[in-house]
Amino acid sequence: MSGDKFSWNEAYISGEYKNHWHYSNPSQELATLLAAGIVRKGSALDLGCGTGVETMFLAENGFRASGIDVSDKAIKLAKSSAKRRRLQIDFRTGTVLDLPYPDKEFVFLNDRGCLHNLDLDEWTGYASEVARVAKPSAYFLLRGASNKESHGQFTCLSEKCLEKYFSDHFTIGVPKHYTMVSDAGTLRSMVAVLRRKLR
Repeated sequence: MSGDKFSWNEAYISGEYKNHWHYSNPSQELATLLAAGIVRKGSALDLGCGTGVETMFLAENGFRASGIDVSDKAIKLAKSSAKRRRLQIDFRTGTVLDLPYPDKEFVFLNDRGCLHNLDLDEWTGYASEVARVAKPSAYFLLRGASNKESHGQFTCLSEKCLEKYFSDHFTIGVPKHYTMVSDAGTLRSMVAVLRRKLR
């Protein structure tokens, strides 16, 4: 992983995360997908959930939401926010390369900038774990830095990489390049909606 657990914790402890990837509101792409009504409500997993902004949005919209992040400090912040909002959410500290959930557990999976923080040699393990915990026909909303611009600190998404790492287990929609927005600024990114194959 690009950055170990200690460095992620330091970013959350110091508040440095607010200067980079933090966002105070759920993303428009997640809100739009849910508004389209194609994702049935049920169990949802937010991968690399950080402080839980989108996890809480899922819970507020009728999902049984879970969130996982490598930083225990981020998870503490997420739990505190959920408690203040009286939301029942299963937040856990852990790695997306070894998800602590049963097979075929989730009808919806959400990744806003988690995968692009993994080294490319970790993508096979990530894709395998996401496929394992996804129910047949589950939707997977994936967003990360785009290969259309140079992002030295990220492992960028591309159509070729999506096909290579995810096509065995997912039907891949039409990936789109767009601008991901955080409180601190913007990032040229790619968004894709994938659906778990029945087999």
